[in-house]
Amino acid sequence: MRFALRRETYPDSVDTPLLTFARLEIMRRNDTRPWRAIGQCAFDQQANRADGRAIVSNYAHADGIACHMTGENLDAEGGIFMIEPVDNKLKIYIDDDITMRTEARVTEGPGEYVAFGPADSIFILDRAADDACADLHKSIAAE
Repeated sequence: MRFALRRETYPDSVDTPLLTFARLEIMRRNDTRPWRAIGQCAFDQQANRADGRAIVSNYAHADGIACHMTGENLDAEGGIFMIEPVDNKLKIYIDDDITMRTEARVTEGPGEYVAFGPADSIFILDRAADDACADLHKSIAAE
């Protein structure tokens, strides 16, 4: 799995605020192409609550950084996960399917919901050099 967080604007946008984009890339067993997804992340006091219940069940807090992945288009929901900063690392909590694609443009086409199993529900990520994900940013563009 490769994961990147980056603050940026949409290409060719004028006078728009910076947004935090999450990019996710995985290789599934027996696949020859990577599966990719993009979404927007933001902190909210009730990010992990809907109707008084946790959205991401393995994340115990109500507040936090929620990443909403794109679905069939930029306006459609494609799954959610939570991010928790811990020391100098990030903990990623996933218990929802995420819309992912193998095409070059991750915002076009229906994609496919990729299920993450119990062994893939929490990831602890170390920081990498800023340029370590340069190719990931190019291959998963904010469109």
